[in-house]
Amino acid sequence: METTLSPRALSVSEPRTRSLLLGIPLFIYATVFASLSIIIGLIWDISWHTSIGRDGLFSTPHLAMYLGAVIAGTFSGYQVLQITFAGNKLQKQRSVRFWGIFYSSLGALFCIWGAFAMLTSAPFDDWWHNTYGPDVTILSPPHTVLALGMMTIQFGAIISVLALQNRGDAIGLPTDQQERRNRRLQLFYVVAAGFFLTMLYVIVSEYQSRHDMHRSSFYMIGGGLYTFLLSAIARSSRLKWAATTTAGVYMTMLMLMVWVLPLFFSRTETWPHSKPY
Repeated sequence: METTLSPRALSVSEPRTRSLLLGIPLFIYATVFASLSIIIGLIWDISWHTSIGRDGLFSTPHLAMYLGAVIAGTFSGYQVLQITFAGNKLQKQRSVRFWGIFYSSLGALFCIWGAFAMLTSAPFDDWWHNTYGPDVTILSPPHTVLALGMMTIQFGAIISVLALQNRGDAIGLPTDQQERRNRRLQLFYVVAAGFFLTMLYVIVSEYQSRHDMHRSSFYMIGGGLYTFLLSAIARSSRLKWAATTTAGVYMTMLMLMVWVLPLFFSRTETWPHSKPY
């Protein structure tokens, strides 16, 4: 007897092991972790420049950032290939088609583009230092390419989690696991948003020091960027106190880095209290 599968049934015809992840693709876990690895590596790298000086291409902070790029790019690329060559009709309908062949979620595309930008900026940055010496600003040309790549990966993680959160379709899990899945997605969303907020602060930190509080640019930049982002997060999230939780992730991230990083350096005055090179 021939059986007709509904779109819901097509979306759940996957190995039972997915229930261990509450029906959330491994790609989501990987991109959120990649976002964390990137921001840790970035703040560590700035503190390294401030306390020690210029670091090498394969220093530990750089490796932490490159690890995030490789993880995001690899898992996103795998998702593209999986949907393109092994995905069902429903998965392809929910994806973006590009180059006339491949199918991918929008979040995965952002992660792939960001990974290419980050890995491309690495030799560019090394050449820049060898040619012109240490940077005197955060947003030098190679660092700008790197920053755009990192923000693109983190934005891709946010978009990927948001898509699953808003879709909210049944995936064949028991009711209790379905509720746990929804709560986990809501948490992942504000965590990824908190990492993105931290990245945004690091990029504009040259204009957000305590000395800049006497200038109007401090309040224009802070009031414009942070208010817009937190309002967008609060509006799009299904978690109560989403903006507060996002700000809490940002604050916790910076506190941990400020407390832990001085343990590795001889100088106690580390970023963000002193300017990086």
